[in-house]
Amino acid sequence: MTSCLGGSQNFSESNIVYIDQAGSVVYGKTLNGRFITSEKMILMEPGTFKFFFYSWEESYGYTQIGDNFNANNVVIQGDVVDITDTYLQMTPVSEVENQIHFSEIRKPAYDPDGIYFGDKWLFEYYFSGKEGEIPVVTFNKRNTTEQFPDIIEIDIRLTKTGTPKEGATEKPMGDLISVDMRALREMYVGQNKNVNIKFYYYVKDREELLESQAYNMNIKSSAQ
Repeated sequence: MTSCLGGSQNFSESNIVYIDQAGSVVYGKTLNGRFITSEKMILMEPGTFKFFFYSWEESYGYTQIGDNFNANNVVIQGDVVDITDTYLQMTPVSEVENQIHFSEIRKPAYDPDGIYFGDKWLFEYYFSGKEGEIPVVTFNKRNTTEQFPDIIEIDIRLTKTGTPKEGATEKPMGDLISVDMRALREMYVGQNKNVNIKFYYYVKDREELLESQAYNMNIKSSAQ
């Protein structure tokens, strides 16, 4: 929630933040487009997503990031939650019997140009599970006969680890996962191309795979 007091742009909010670095300054890019920094970010790893509460007032000031923009000097309060991260596997998925189905996978948050979040794609997903179980989500690229295909197909699968708590019953659960997709961009080095990416996964009450809409990745040669 953003608050404005006396014409200033003070704000306090919880948000997902992508950690980046420019020179010696570690800073964050929020899902709602803010650039923020804090002493507590120094030990955060660039290229990861975090979730936390932060606030800013005019008296906190700014820190210059490179030559182009400033980041708000925020105060981080409470716990910092790490968002699970993984990477796209460039080999086909190994199917198993008794697939665990998702309840839902929402549209990913990502930058088609690979700038704001790098090539990290953030997915929010839901499933049924028991207390004590840990979801494991994998992403596997399907093989193609073309060297530089216009469409990339990726399988998303859900498994579980951990031991359910005794007496636990299944209930709706949800989580977030960040996926490093830069291997796709590296396939097209030196090219200018718009690649469409589709995801395939199982959802409850449906036996066949669900095909997602196409998501665009803009590839540009380094010469541009």
